Amino acid sequence: MDLAVTIFVANLLFVLSIIHDVLVGSYIIKSPLGEVFSYAFFIYMCVMVVVLLLKSDLIEKKYLKSQLNFLHAQINPHFLYNTISTIRAYSKDNPEKTAEMLDYLSVYLRGKLKKGDDIFTSLKEEMELVNAYLTLEKVRFEERLEVEYDIDDNIDIIIPCLVIQPIVENAVKHGLSKKPGGGRIKITVKKDSDNVFITIADNGIGIKTVFITAYKEHAVKAFGVSAVHYLLKPVKKEDLKEAVNRVSEAKKLETGLGEANSISFIKGSAGVSEKISIQESDDISVIKIIDILYIYAHSGNTIITTKFGTYKSRKGLQFWEERLNENGFLRCHKSYLINTEYISKMIHVLGEYKELELCYGDVHIPISRRKVKEVKDWMGVV
Repeated sequence: MDLAVTIFVANLLFVLSIIHDVLVGSYIIKSPLGEVFSYAFFIYMCVMVVVLLLKSDLIEKKYLKSQLNFLHAQINPHFLYNTISTIRAYSKDNPEKTAEMLDYLSVYLRGKLKKGDDIFTSLKEEMELVNAYLTLEKVRFEERLEVEYDIDDNIDIIIPCLVIQPIVENAVKHGLSKKPGGGRIKITVKKDSDNVFITIADNGIGIKTVFITAYKEHAVKAFGVSAVHYLLKPVKKEDLKEAVNRVSEAKKLETGLGEANSISFIKGSAGVSEKISIQESDDISVIKIIDILYIYAHSGNTIITTKFGTYKSRKGLQFWEERLNENGFLRCHKSYLINTEYISKMIHVLGEYKELELCYGDVHIPISRRKVKEVKDWMGVV
């Protein structure tokens, strides 16, 4: 029975019980039942409790559906753009690879654009979605992305939609793509008696943890969670500052954010610089200029952001602009020098152009008013 009908009938019986007792109490009618209000009230309250429980269950289901609809709608536009660009590149010389990638893209889109009513899916279908996503990413990252599956045979279970794929996507986007040299992601599905355990692990940059406790004897647990530092409550200002410095140093080690002491440009056969040699203390790194996304000024230094890592230089932005002009770099802002190879679009906000969007990663670069025409000229916009 519909809940609205149930509530209406319960209210009607409750009102009739009141009318019945008033008429009996006024000696207008005689009834062998006597006063029934107390019984009716008890029944009414029981019905209302059941109705509230059912409504709560319905609200929870609707909320779950709305959350799934939200997840279904979360297709990363940059991933889609990069995938289509890669497919387009392969279409000229490798039609077989193009057809294969289109098949994987269709599997990915079918899994991400399911109807909101499909709350559950099979483990097999979810893994097909995960495999399609990782295969497409592997084409783009090449040897920088390693994928390993460890899945028990004959596991046929029903799971909530998109319970695995978003976690895998986060691992690639936030854990591996920002790590110089890439990394490995491992997906494990194991059955233990009546339980199935699903594990997604990666060796990416991870999250830096500072362990905080009020008890000195628990501080040793900081090593169990690979914390970079621990703090005892009440936290002192100097201890907090030390913790922040340690986190900063740990992030620098991961991303390659070291200070360039010596910079050399390596020219190709055409006489144009193709690579940059950067010496950081005793280490020497060679960067392909084509892999540089953008360079920006920060605290008196410049930060060189590449596909695979980040480097700090004492050289000013003017230095880089003069030397990389022949490589298609454009000064789009007083603090930013951008590789025009990666510009995907210019974003219009409140009547004027404010940002440039890159086709690699989720990156937006500010653009100054006086540079808009220069960027338009480069894009061939009249």
